[in-house]
Amino acid sequence: MTKHELSQVYYLSSEIEMLRKELADLENQSIKGQQLTGMPSGKNGTGDPVGDRAAKIADLKHLIEINLDKLMIQRKRITEYIISIDDSMIRQILYLRYISCLTWRQVAASLGRVDAEDSIRKMHDRFLRGK
Repeated sequence: MTKHELSQVYYLSSEIEMLRKELADLENQSIKGQQLTGMPSGKNGTGDPVGDRAAKIADLKHLIEINLDKLMIQRKRITEYIISIDDSMIRQILYLRYISCLTWRQVAASLGRVDAEDSIRKMHDRFLRGK
């Protein structure tokens, strides 16, 4: 498995967070200052801002669901790969980095090797190069 494939959990998680933030912003806009007059409004007086916002919210929720499904599949795939590795230290490093999405400093601290951030990363790099 490549570093790019291993990193997909992180990137999918970031994308989901970005979509959730956008969804929260849209939902907050729906609550704040929305005047419901029963009349359509817009540039030409024919728009439906409430309906448009509701459609965007529904689309974002759907995108989030799709990405959550992708995330679960990728996490399972990566976890299966990690548990197949013989070296316990490498398994821990890969799990902390790619499943828990920790920084190198956090990985080192989790392994009780606070000052070994660079050596942990180098172990990781050597392992992936050897594959």
